[in-house]
Amino acid sequence: MKKSFSGLTKELRLFCNKFDKEAEVVKNKLLTELSKKELPLGASLIEYVDVLMFVTAHPANDSQLSFAEKELRRVAVHLKRTPIIRKSSLCNSGLPFCETSTQFSHDFSCWLSQQKDIRLNIQSFDDGSTPLIEILKLTLPSVEREYTTTGSSNEELMDALMVSKTGRFEFILKELSAFNSAPLVKDHLFDSLSLVESIQPISERFSRPFNRLKNPRVFYHSEILKNFDHNELLNIQLPHACDLSEFEKRDCVDVIKRSMALMARETDPATFMDSNSLKLFELERGISVAIFGMTPERQLQGESYVGFTLFKNGFPASYGGAWVFGRRALFGINIFEAFRGGESGYFMCQILRVYRQAFGVDYFEVEPYQYGADNPDGITSGAFWFYYRFGFRPLDKNLAKLAEIEMQRITEKRGYRSSEKTLLRFTESNIAMNLGNNIPPTISELVVKMTQLISKKYGGDRALAEGAVVQAFLKNTRFEQPLTTHENRVLIEVAFLAAVLPIEKIQYDILKQMIYAKPKDILKYQRLLITFFQKGN
Repeated sequence: MKKSFSGLTKELRLFCNKFDKEAEVVKNKLLTELSKKELPLGASLIEYVDVLMFVTAHPANDSQLSFAEKELRRVAVHLKRTPIIRKSSLCNSGLPFCETSTQFSHDFSCWLSQQKDIRLNIQSFDDGSTPLIEILKLTLPSVEREYTTTGSSNEELMDALMVSKTGRFEFILKELSAFNSAPLVKDHLFDSLSLVESIQPISERFSRPFNRLKNPRVFYHSEILKNFDHNELLNIQLPHACDLSEFEKRDCVDVIKRSMALMARETDPATFMDSNSLKLFELERGISVAIFGMTPERQLQGESYVGFTLFKNGFPASYGGAWVFGRRALFGINIFEAFRGGESGYFMCQILRVYRQAFGVDYFEVEPYQYGADNPDGITSGAFWFYYRFGFRPLDKNLAKLAEIEMQRITEKRGYRSSEKTLLRFTESNIAMNLGNNIPPTISELVVKMTQLISKKYGGDRALAEGAVVQAFLKNTRFEQPLTTHENRVLIEVAFLAAVLPIEKIQYDILKQMIYAKPKDILKYQRLLITFFQKGN
């Protein structure tokens, strides 16, 4: 009895992360059988592409890599020839020539509008959204404002303004760009439109299987690495960041952003990326890690939200970020679904290695969502133990003790699994890995002190407090202005820091350097912040 396409795909999924001789024979046999079958549409095709992506990112040899690549191209040709109406079940799959329909921020939509391998249009405005007429009251020239007094629908209003059907999304994006100097206002206004976007790829490049770094050095697998000394890995000296040409940097940025768009997701560092901050590190086993910060107007107070994308043989395989504050970082990681069942633990430790050595971080903290809070998959997969295995421990002492007892049971009783109730208990506390000798301060602790200062000394008058602490800082440092807009923002931050902490004279010099560093170089800024706290001890 011949097996179905779906059945063969599921069998290939079972063998794709195995590399013994028997598994390789079975894997190649299944790939051959599948290559002779007619390609379907729907969930079974998505699963097949995911397996092919895994094989392409974890090839045993050049022959297997070529075979998987050939099959991915067959899928692309198949979908290019398939009418749009028959591909509706593949919407948001990220497959070649298949629509993505979702809502994005204004900044991300502007980036999408500049991409030549897609067509971007308005699909709809969600019910209950703010009428476009209310937004255009704030942006249209005075001679056209009478159009905003008619009570017209969104479509009627754009008809009256003679905006072409194909140019309507670009028109809205340009109107909202009037608020670029007030990004939070712009975000609020654009989000209130609840605009659903339709992305129609016109090139296979805009798809999960073909969105990759160009010409990566391929690593061929003889195993999936599960057992390794994570402490040893974290301490292996990080190579220098790659010397990227402008073309290579632009390509890397585009791959990172496309990987988000194809998953209908956004992260602030990817959306608001400062491309000048991007650094790419080529590591072992076909892994490279890109880290990147945000443009100055989007930077957070004190800490730096630094995003990452991990590439496996050129494929974006993992993404996330860390909120870095001196030697401390709140960390989050996601593995793209096609690459689960591979070297997830090794991925995470390589990413931690990059943050640790690039920024000097030795205290990593993870929030409960990552291992199960409001995240059923995290409970089902036992994600808590994934982190525990690599040195993360509950901050709550009682939960830390419970984890020790549970781990002993797991070690001693074959087949023992923690109950759902126990795993949910672990989500009552953050977990952390401390590679240093103490626990660094959090930005939240310092913000509380700043709020107390504003309340007690300045009667809650924030403008008065801001002016006073800045003047005190300028007096103590003999600091000369003028500064740029972004440097002035950092001046206010460090002035408050100086106002709530006991400061030595040498620390003022460091704070002055931080003002210039933060808008331009987040690595230098965080290194200065570490030095600032060290000098205060």
